[in-house]
Amino acid sequence: MTIKRIDLICKKIIDTGEQKYYVMEDIVSKKNYLLPFEYYHKYHFQAGQKISATIDKINCSGEIFIEPDHPYYETGKCYWFNLISMKKNEKSIELIVKDILENQLSLCFTEIPTIHNNQVFLCVKGIRKGLPILCLKPEDTLIYQKGQWYYLQIENIEKNNPDSYLILRDEEGRHFRLPLQNYHHYPFKVNDTIRCFVSDITPDGKIHWEPEHPSYPLNTTLQLKLHSKEIKYLSEQQKKHPSYVLVNERNDKFYLPIALIDQSTNLNSWEWYRVYRYRKGKIIVRPIQKDE
Repeated sequence: MTIKRIDLICKKIIDTGEQKYYVMEDIVSKKNYLLPFEYYHKYHFQAGQKISATIDKINCSGEIFIEPDHPYYETGKCYWFNLISMKKNEKSIELIVKDILENQLSLCFTEIPTIHNNQVFLCVKGIRKGLPILCLKPEDTLIYQKGQWYYLQIENIEKNNPDSYLILRDEEGRHFRLPLQNYHHYPFKVNDTIRCFVSDITPDGKIHWEPEHPSYPLNTTLQLKLHSKEIKYLSEQQKKHPSYVLVNERNDKFYLPIALIDQSTNLNSWEWYRVYRYRKGKIIVRPIQKDE
């Protein structure tokens, strides 16, 4: 996946009454983006200032989110961070550090980092909402990038009450736990090799995996029609990304975000769709365009 860069101009700050935003204009397309002021106020953007940014993600409804370049940190480089506290547990080291903009970051590692004069030497894996995502070693910055696909093996399926997990292992022997509650309808088996998407990496380095459906891989095309006119939300708790549920001839369910529907889409007849992405076990599709 190619990382897309864009150049912006800061136009102004707006206040909706509930939240402040920086209004950023794409220099080429003239499209406007809203950056939450609360995440980036320490960047001290000024009207007329030119800013470079990365397209961080495109959500299920096609909405684009950007991450402006940090004024100090660069992805892939290492820096000293002020150590606030450190706690050693049986299997991990918990740290609280402070970055150059006075943000406190909670971290957890399995190895002891390099510490000197109350400073910790850490590497920047990325930036998220104005905060650096940190890891221990330079080579770790090249492992598991957000927005990329990777192959993992199912080593075990832990069945506990009330929670169950897939235990995943990579080629280097690193282990990850994936909550099984959203994937009971996926035909997973121990020793299967599955393809997983890094949907997010938290500031403390925790990876959010989204596995590809074994029966409906990405870009699969299939005929579907409307199952019900009831609107479902891909983010149920936050009531975000309203969608219709479609079905195939086997009555398997697929989710079509309303934001992706155009005038040519006939939901009541069998139409062709393409598997677009996945979200917590939900298969998301989009209509196939005539020129595809």
